Amino acid sequence: MKRVMAFPGVGTHYGALASDFSALLSVFPHLAEQFSEVLGCSLQEVVDNLEVWGQRPRWGTVIGVIYGILLGHAWIDEHGPPDAFTGLSNGMYVACALSGALSSTKTVDLCYQRGRLIEQMTDGRTMMTGIVDEIEQLQLEAIVDEVQSENLVEITGYNTPSQFVVGGTAQGVRSVLEKALARYGSLIFELGVPVAFHSSLMQGVNDRYVAEVLSQCRLTDPRSPVVSSISGDVLDDGPSIRSHLARLLNRPVRFADVVHRCRELGVEEWIIGGPGRTVLGLLPATEKTVLATRLSEVIGR
Repeated sequence: MKRVMAFPGVGTHYGALASDFSALLSVFPHLAEQFSEVLGCSLQEVVDNLEVWGQRPRWGTVIGVIYGILLGHAWIDEHGPPDAFTGLSNGMYVACALSGALSSTKTVDLCYQRGRLIEQMTDGRTMMTGIVDEIEQLQLEAIVDEVQSENLVEITGYNTPSQFVVGGTAQGVRSVLEKALARYGSLIFELGVPVAFHSSLMQGVNDRYVAEVLSQCRLTDPRSPVVSSISGDVLDDGPSIRSHLARLLNRPVRFADVVHRCRELGVEEWIIGGPGRTVLGLLPATEKTVLATRLSEVIGR
């Protein structure tokens, strides 16, 4: 049976990680020490105060990525590597680390440095992200085009055939959500993420990240292929993974394309890591014939 290991992006569920996080640190003390050296502080101190540390982009990303890496290593140590890796948004960094394309410490350093740039370049800017569910893509695109004449807003995630993420200025996102609700009765949610990830508002941050950070990083060919979350392409060498990471911050996530590509690869089981139930909740809307299990539930079987 072919398996793909998938990781979500970083949300706001840090409090739910605390007990699992501490347990994982005790299983991998060498990695905990290495991560602490990269971050310049005690990782255990961060874990003990997740809700506080997780409010800043620099630390929010790092917390989710470290958790995913530790959780993935625990599963791989017991079951061996899966046939492929993938991830939504920052979950792609976890996928790259576990595939062997990046070392775990370099992955954490990349995410920390990228978060630092995001803090510097988005400070004081009012951005927002929201979800629109139960709407057709063409309907949402028409609303976005209408709102864009006054406020920057874009579709930043294609989760399922009827669920999408929108990001941009706070006023633009709220306008899209309100119009989708009024016209089509769509379900709408404001996400607690004050940065418009995967939108053109991140272009400046992305340019600096690629030039100052990613260009200095060495990537190798992965041991297992990685499925790109922004194109659905199979990434099986260092250059293709570098190209993906260089576009990840300001290109929309296309989870439905990832699911279709995994089906073409013959994947029959999804092992889903990370906090929350995002991937587990999205999968049935696009792929109903595969097994799907949260990674934390299969460790120790």
